[in-house]
Amino acid sequence: MPVNSVTSSPANSGIQRSQNQSDSQQFLRLLTTQLSNQNPLEPLSDSDFTNQISQLNQVEATSRQTSLLEDIAIGMQTNNILQGLGQASVLIDKSVTYSRDGIESEGIVTGVKFEGGGIQLDVEGQTISLGDLISISSGLSVAPVAPVAADDSTDEAADDEAAEASDDSVEATNDTTEATAEG
Repeated sequence: MPVNSVTSSPANSGIQRSQNQSDSQQFLRLLTTQLSNQNPLEPLSDSDFTNQISQLNQVEATSRQTSLLEDIAIGMQTNNILQGLGQASVLIDKSVTYSRDGIESEGIVTGVKFEGGGIQLDVEGQTISLGDLISISSGLSVAPVAPVAADDSTDEAADDEAAEASDDSVEATNDTTEATAEG
């Protein structure tokens, strides 16, 4: 029985399962044909019959194990894709520099997807492979803040209050200094 690699695709695993089922069915047909065509004067011995049934059980167990391993491989592949997408999603809204066909360009990452067997970035309408990245930066720019126009009467009142508070603290300091000098 052929053994497929662990990285088979979901479509291939269905083909493999049907092949394993047909192998099992073929084995049963051969066993049935052998039993129906055996020489009645020299029937199949009990040990030979038991060995053949045991072989059938081994074929079925191997088929089930293969099927389970294929399911595990597909699950692991899906998990790896999801992890890769999650990790690449931190690049969204980041500024990236990339090289494609020897030409350097830069842009902001707007999305992440799994395409063509790998993680791809959407950079301002372009699909970029992670392998094409040269650098990554925050992508956030700080806009200058324009001064806010304030009401002049409010500013004068605030200035007067600050000046009075300052004068009061100076007087309190002077009083404390005089009291210390007398004592």
